[in-house]
Amino acid sequence: MAVGISLAFIDNNILITAAAIGLATFLMVTLGVMVGRLIGNVAGKWAEILGGLALIGVGAVILYEHLTM
Repeated sequence: MAVGISLAFIDNNILITAAAIGLATFLMVTLGVMVGRLIGNVAGKWAEILGGLALIGVGAVILYEHLTM
């Protein structure tokens, strides 16, 4: 949201700016998918278990914070 407001105040070609943002997003997402696929093949089931435990931990911390307020 801050970027959109900032872009409204500067004199810039919106099509070039939107294309640059879109290209950067496309490249980062593509790289993330490729790296994720590589790590997924290497780590396999252990990565799924570790990710699940991390999510359970985050949920437990959030639940604890809400219950102790």
